[in-house]
Amino acid sequence: MVKEKIKSALIEAKNTFVSGEALAKVLNVSRTTVNKAINQLRKQGVDIESHPKVGYRIKNSDVLGESYIRKNVTAFYHTVKVKETTESTNDDLKAIQHSIKEGVVMIADEQTRGKGRNGRSFHSEKGKGIYLSIFLTPQLPVNQALKITSATAVACAEAIELTFSVKPGIKWVNDLMIEQKKIGGILCEAGVDIHSGNVETMVVGLGLNVFNQEFDESLVEIAGSIEDFTQRKNTRNELIIAFLNRFDYWYKNLNHPYLIKRYKQYSNILHVPVTVTVNNESYLAVIKDIDENGACIAVRSDGSTVTLNSGEVTIRRNYQYTI
Repeated sequence: MVKEKIKSALIEAKNTFVSGEALAKVLNVSRTTVNKAINQLRKQGVDIESHPKVGYRIKNSDVLGESYIRKNVTAFYHTVKVKETTESTNDDLKAIQHSIKEGVVMIADEQTRGKGRNGRSFHSEKGKGIYLSIFLTPQLPVNQALKITSATAVACAEAIELTFSVKPGIKWVNDLMIEQKKIGGILCEAGVDIHSGNVETMVVGLGLNVFNQEFDESLVEIAGSIEDFTQRKNTRNELIIAFLNRFDYWYKNLNHPYLIKRYKQYSNILHVPVTVTVNNESYLAVIKDIDENGACIAVRSDGSTVTLNSGEVTIRRNYQYTI
């Protein structure tokens, strides 16, 4: 689509003006077609500045670019779709999962019903974060499904560190943290074959708070944004590209031992007192290790060891308990 290609070209040019003549030549279209596409982009809310004899540029450099992202990610992602708004990118992919192939990416500028774990909502303010889902067909035994969550968390942590020069922590099983504030989360929804016991389909959802925003009273003490913790400026496009490329690498290397080693390097719960909650039961423990499948090894206060494949942990930094 000409409109998306023009938006991609303007995003790639960053703050530099691009002439209508150059756009028409590169895309092999008429100047009239370029002008029409520019007007369509403006109607969609893209703030495009224009000057005679100089050309066009996007005033707000943080505009999600469908073609720009697709151009800069690996071939694994054969389809990248960007929506202005949607209820949930996970639900969007689940609705079409029987008619698509592995490697489809759905991205939204805003979610009106963003999803977290255990039926919680995820705050998804327009233009402030990354709300993204990937469709996979992993054919993976259920007991290894956590490897995909681990790969997603590592890829996200690496991408944040690369693009914003700040190192996040991973709080098992699916939270991204910076200085005890949650800046993002992962929601993996799987379809399991009851006969083989394999995960046949999976939608991997990622929600990240990137730019400063006003959280409501229930979140202000626990939530934050990447921008709160760094002076480095970058765009959501570059963070998305870095994440997708790192995820592709780790997804292809789920069984490499370095994945869990990398996960541990970002983990913020190892050897830390926590409260574990599983099936409505809570107990105090210290997290001893993360095993090769991404499961959490917890030592309870009575000395017994538990392997956690699901559940939640809450860090208790003021609780004096060691193993």
